[in-house]
Amino acid sequence: MFKNFTALAFTGAMVFGFSAEPVKTSGQDLQRATAIHLQNGRLYLNGELIHKGFSLVQARFAYLYFYVPERGLFTISNHEFEGALQQGAFNERELSLTVNGLNLVLKSSSQILANESSPAWVKFDPNYKLEVKSVMIGYGDKEKAPYDWPDQIRKNQQ
Repeated sequence: MFKNFTALAFTGAMVFGFSAEPVKTSGQDLQRATAIHLQNGRLYLNGELIHKGFSLVQARFAYLYFYVPERGLFTISNHEFEGALQQGAFNERELSLTVNGLNLVLKSSSQILANESSPAWVKFDPNYKLEVKSVMIGYGDKEKAPYDWPDQIRKNQQ
């Protein structure tokens, strides 16, 4: 259904908030940072394999982004963030979530997070659209959408 193309996008280290008060980084925020290990990733939507063969190993994990054509953008973290709902879980080698009637499952050949299980906080934007026919995967430090995806897509099309 989708072409096997992986584009990873990394967003910068700045955190943007919607509060009128300044954003403060606490010791608890720093403790939340954990490593992420995805090996031979397989992404399923409603039981159908839509993307496979990707890996991501980072010493620090904050957010994952999955753009699924004709569905929208999933922003996922293991901690609560603005606009997100606890709609799934990281369990050893699997991340599963259900949002807007869509069941998204990520399977890895390695344990994804250091903790065996952790809640998955999800913000879903069904209106986010890109001019691509393949799944896009990203990670970063910001809960905002990975804005450099459109530039990467243009570069890949030239």
